[in-house]
Amino acid sequence: MRARSPRLLLPLALAGVVLAGCSSPKSQDAGAQTDVGVSDDTITIGALTDLSSPFKAQGLAATQGTELWADEVNAAGGICGRQVELITKDHGYKPESALALYDEIAGDVVGFVQIFGTPTFAAVKERVISDDVVAMPSSLSSTFLDTPQVVIPGATYDIEMINGLSWMLEQGMIAPGDSIGHIYVDSDYGQNAALGVAAYAEEHELNVQSVAVSATDTDMTATIAAMKANGVTAIVLSTSPPAMGSVATQNVEQALGVPLLGSTPTWDTALVSSLTPEQLSHYYRVTSQAPFGYTGSDAAVELASAYQQKYTETPLDAVNFGYAGALAFGAILQQACDDDNLTRSGIVEAAAKVQVDTKGITAPLDFSVPGAPAARSVYVEQADASAAGGLTVVSDGLVEAPEAADYQGPHQK
Repeated sequence: MRARSPRLLLPLALAGVVLAGCSSPKSQDAGAQTDVGVSDDTITIGALTDLSSPFKAQGLAATQGTELWADEVNAAGGICGRQVELITKDHGYKPESALALYDEIAGDVVGFVQIFGTPTFAAVKERVISDDVVAMPSSLSSTFLDTPQVVIPGATYDIEMINGLSWMLEQGMIAPGDSIGHIYVDSDYGQNAALGVAAYAEEHELNVQSVAVSATDTDMTATIAAMKANGVTAIVLSTSPPAMGSVATQNVEQALGVPLLGSTPTWDTALVSSLTPEQLSHYYRVTSQAPFGYTGSDAAVELASAYQQKYTETPLDAVNFGYAGALAFGAILQQACDDDNLTRSGIVEAAAKVQVDTKGITAPLDFSVPGAPAARSVYVEQADASAAGGLTVVSDGLVEAPEAADYQGPHQK
């Protein structure tokens, strides 16, 4: 795998992040066209998050990252001469609630900086398309990239798995001909991760034993017993954090002791206190977002400091994801301002012109290729009880496997 260094573009704002689009961003609208969600002095943005399901810790952290971005933008004078206002609603990871809440606020917002969760985004996706609004799902499923309204600020689940398996092969944790397990939530989340696992397994002659579970399944005792009996040498996880915790526990209690590779949503900082060091020692996570307070990025350190000054919750790296996603949303709004078109359709058109370098908070983001993941590099992380967010980077910074660079997503053009 090859390490990637962020490229320097135009300075944007307080955290030192940078963007590319128009060469001289405007601070005022100079007569930009507007419609829904944009007044003379305010840009109103929606967020449908999760504050009450098994994924609630990530939902809260991502929302807090978005709020930090809004604070910084407004303190710096706003976007296009307007202050940013967030309308945030909790859907509890329930598709029917997400749909009702979308309908409740859609008439007041210019777009959605966050729609948390795979099944919840799937529930509102057709509304997003018909309303012609830019929407950022926190779900990283590349199956959603079939329409220009959807902007995903990170490496998708299939890309994560390809990079992670490549890293494991390099480290000698797996070898061609091995049997590996894949436990995944039976939704677009897990199914998209399974695309990456299957693509890498086919190229490297791995036998994949797949088990689909629900988002609320948390007891993996029988599943791990079956995988042990089948002789797996590693287990890939695209589950909730509680399910990952059960796998980590049974991996040790049943004396299996194989490495565990998790998708982005498998981690919650609370696992540091609920699992033993031995149980955690087998777990690795692949994600395009840096750990909270990652010392390899000055911008991530500054963001962590800002978070700790405002919030008291135990930090998660989803703060970085929420901040970087909002940063990308802001860059899209700025591009639309530069284009003199802050209408919903103008913002959708602007999205395809934007690249964002978050200086290591996440992988560099490029939204200019239709249907393609915005990022193809990841961090490989391991649990670390001494770290603020419970994770530390064990790869050589951001890494990108050749197989990930060459991979064609389901809707890539």
